[in-house]
Amino acid sequence: MKKVKTIIFKNFERQSLLLGAVVLMFSTVLVHLIGLIYKIPITALVGEVGRGYFTSAYELYTPIYAISMAGLPIAVSKMVSERVALGKTKEVYALYKVAKRVFFVTGIIGTLLLILLAYPLTKYVIKTPLAFYSVLAIAPSIFLCCLISSYRGFYEGLNNMIPTGISQIVETLGKMVFGIFLANDVIKYSINEFNRCGIVFGQKCNNTSDVFLASAPFSSGAAIFGVTLGSLASLLYLIIRTRIKGNYYLDINKNESLIKDSANSRSLRNLLIKTAIPIAMSSLVLNISNLIDSLTIQGRLSYAIAQNVSVIKEMYPEILKANISDDMIKSFLYGCYGVGLDFRNVIPTVVMTLGVSAIPVISADFAKKKIDGINSAIQTVIKIGTVISTFFGLILAIFSNEILTILYSGTNSISTITIASPIVSMFGIFSIIFSLSSPVTNMLQAIGRPDIPVKSLIIGAMVKIISNYVLVGNPNINIKGAPIGSVLCSFVILILNMYFLLKETGAKIKVFSSILLPTILSTISVFFAYLFFEIQYTVFFVKINVLNNFSENLKVTISCLLSIIFSIIIWLILLFTFNFFSESEKKYLFIRKNLHKRVENQVSME
Repeated sequence: MKKVKTIIFKNFERQSLLLGAVVLMFSTVLVHLIGLIYKIPITALVGEVGRGYFTSAYELYTPIYAISMAGLPIAVSKMVSERVALGKTKEVYALYKVAKRVFFVTGIIGTLLLILLAYPLTKYVIKTPLAFYSVLAIAPSIFLCCLISSYRGFYEGLNNMIPTGISQIVETLGKMVFGIFLANDVIKYSINEFNRCGIVFGQKCNNTSDVFLASAPFSSGAAIFGVTLGSLASLLYLIIRTRIKGNYYLDINKNESLIKDSANSRSLRNLLIKTAIPIAMSSLVLNISNLIDSLTIQGRLSYAIAQNVSVIKEMYPEILKANISDDMIKSFLYGCYGVGLDFRNVIPTVVMTLGVSAIPVISADFAKKKIDGINSAIQTVIKIGTVISTFFGLILAIFSNEILTILYSGTNSISTITIASPIVSMFGIFSIIFSLSSPVTNMLQAIGRPDIPVKSLIIGAMVKIISNYVLVGNPNINIKGAPIGSVLCSFVILILNMYFLLKETGAKIKVFSSILLPTILSTISVFFAYLFFEIQYTVFFVKINVLNNFSENLKVTISCLLSIIFSIIIWLILLFTFNFFSESEKKYLFIRKNLHKRVENQVSME
């Protein structure tokens, strides 16, 4: 006779789409602020050439990182949320255990692959052999990030974004502290060696500029090793948190009979891999396109320099001021472009949290065939993504020079400002394109169509390659052509993905309220910020000469901050005045949804 055991799940709630997104947004903003603070002293320590090695190592790292783990966290999040929505709660713990094993294996393979390919990639592919040390330094973080993602994917599937948010902050703080500390130690060692014998890492040095160039490969490697140590700190936090605080699904399912009766671990593993592969392919194509972007930019820069180096030197007097030799100009310009890339990703990464938060919501609604819920989620993500990206993107575009001056004035990388400023402005103007691309991709993945972003990315990458070849290879355009290729690529991807998302779900976007209205309100707000900056700076700091004893950099900082605060106030007033959120959207966004009031699992027991 079989006995029936009934498991009663306690009352608990999950975060709504917006609450989950807000948690991730807060942590992401904080992470990027820390990241910017981190990269200022790093760039100052290793110089533009060292920053070029740093960026090159990242470009080589990300495709293998994508192969190892990019699809797995989303696959885990999707599978967990579907099982919770359909009441298959006894499979959650088994899925968690399977995911950890899969991540462990893929992490080891990914790290070994990057270590083995480090030399041929740096020497023969990107033709920057001195980036070899930076690639080796970041390789172990693939293994660590895979283990981290097994935890993050599980919690995100339960719509609990707090562990992900805190672990991101821990990771970035660790990266900053360890990276700066280690890079500074290498610079100190190099200066001591120069003072002792005039030879630094086997190279004869005549002045401190030579010291920075000789030590750049090693100081860059030390700085990027901070990423690995930061990942280790993040993993330790997640392990300790799970052990101490526990998790409801893990605790309730640790009963041996439930584990034995849950879905076979092999079938779960196969399903996880089957779900993850197309998602990973999407991320892989994106990262490979970024690698191709890096290769084509650097290759075409070399071509442009060989064609007419005098034109490039005339365009950038900073090259002469920094005493950069002809064979280092490519790394110098690419390092400046890397600074621009830091700002390109700030706003999109914040908006990306909407897509991450939407995955479990849309996956659950899709599993239950709740079309209205899917439509509301898509509408919400597009609307909030547009209003955030247009406002802060235009702020970035208008104040690009001032922001770079605030961050880099007084450092060894002052020459970065003039070259990077127009690049940052372009990324800011087109921030909406970069920002919406990722959430739309996430939503396609949530409805089980990860193949569409792969196809869109391939087309976008082709556009980017052609653009880089034509523009960057022109000595009169050179590095200024690189952001144009990025904009065109993201635009193609966004249009294609959006078309198929709406087609697959049957959702309809309210163009005026979701795109045009937030763009108009953001433009008005930023216009007032620009006027306020010009008036206060010209009148108070130039004509009246207020704060006469303050440095010019401090005056610019004060003017910028006051103008941004003023525009944010106007922006919020306009959103409130035009009743930006409808009543139904307010309910969908702000009301916490009860996940389970009472779930009874009947488990057959011998």
